[in-house]
Amino acid sequence: MYNKILDFIQKNGLVSPGMTVIAAVSGGADSVCLLEVLKHLEGQLGFTLECAHFNHHLRAQESDGDEEFVKSLCRNFNVPLHTGGTFVGSLCDGMSLEDAARRARYGFFERLLQERDKNTVVATAHTLNDNVETFFINLLRGSGSRGLCAVPVTRGKIIRPMLETSRDEITAHLSSVGLEWRTDSTNSDTAYLRNFLRHEILPRLASRAELDPYAAVSRAIANLRKDNAALEAAAESCDTDDTSVLRTLPDSVLWRVFTKKLEKEYDIILDSVHFNAVKSLLSRSNSKEQIRADVFAVNENGHLRFMRLSEKKPDITILKIGENNFGSKRILIKNVKEIYNGLTKAYVDCDKIGNTLYADFRRDGDMFFCPGRAASSQLGKLLKNDKVPRSRRDSLVVIRDSAGSVVFVEGYGADSRFCADAESKKIICIEII
Repeated sequence: MYNKILDFIQKNGLVSPGMTVIAAVSGGADSVCLLEVLKHLEGQLGFTLECAHFNHHLRAQESDGDEEFVKSLCRNFNVPLHTGGTFVGSLCDGMSLEDAARRARYGFFERLLQERDKNTVVATAHTLNDNVETFFINLLRGSGSRGLCAVPVTRGKIIRPMLETSRDEITAHLSSVGLEWRTDSTNSDTAYLRNFLRHEILPRLASRAELDPYAAVSRAIANLRKDNAALEAAAESCDTDDTSVLRTLPDSVLWRVFTKKLEKEYDIILDSVHFNAVKSLLSRSNSKEQIRADVFAVNENGHLRFMRLSEKKPDITILKIGENNFGSKRILIKNVKEIYNGLTKAYVDCDKIGNTLYADFRRDGDMFFCPGRAASSQLGKLLKNDKVPRSRRDSLVVIRDSAGSVVFVEGYGADSRFCADAESKKIICIEII
């Protein structure tokens, strides 16, 4: 194991003497192995090892237990630890929970890197299995060659030393050195696409004697990376916003030109629908297309630019049982008989609220009794303290009753004053998409 990862690090030039390597450790098997192997190689490669753990606060005591486990591990290895965290459920704002968690986690890593000199990198514990699973996820989403390249070996100051190491190799190594690890209870939930592929699809493929999906897909990824590198180089050489020039580019290069601009400034990678919308602008002078929230593509006199523009907010909407449209979002409300756990749903006791519900946005002075928190808070202050980006605070959906009280906040759920419980007789479930 040590020699395999050492060879991968040296082959890809991931670490050099005098660097600081911050290992991202969740407490799972992959990241525990990463920390142990890097500790073993620290002296040989001449770098300084540190550790980072981000608590997403999605699994209550289990999440806190992961953090305590990592703290104990770092004490045993005598490795400095940096911790951070936030309630990721409050940051979704139209994104999936997984995407929101990834953005929050990598934002934490980025802040750590900004505090250091250029000789510091963050190492993540992505494995060969992760790479193959990501390939299939992106394939099923209709990705082009860039997405099918799966997980890159490096991205900026992020390095992935175990990208050619399988999960079986990792667990075998941890057992051989006598190290334990934490198991995320959600990893077995096949409602998540990655888990479905991991536990049901890939094992079925691997069960056929003539197939080795991990080896085959790894070869395909290597070939796709060569093709993608050529397309990226062509896009990099196109440094113009002149629409007459952009119209001459093939779609594979044009998509990369657009994404190169959007990814750097707005962390946006275009899907096919928005790509076609932006492409249509090349022939429509003095026009604009919305890409996401307040980010627009604008053709101004033959020059294509991306910029933030004020998005017109929808008027207050009266909500009904069933599906409700509110701007670019859908609000689903249904009667339920029982309360189920769900991170994207909230359950409200109808007897505790007024007869009518309204969809709205945050207003000055709004009070919100956040579930799981000891005291009420002004909603604006709560969002600021939870580090919800300013661009998202005013776009979160707030649901009020006829008295104007805040009943529900997107990403947080129902106000604790109105939450349904075991004694509730009339219950509705609210979901925002």
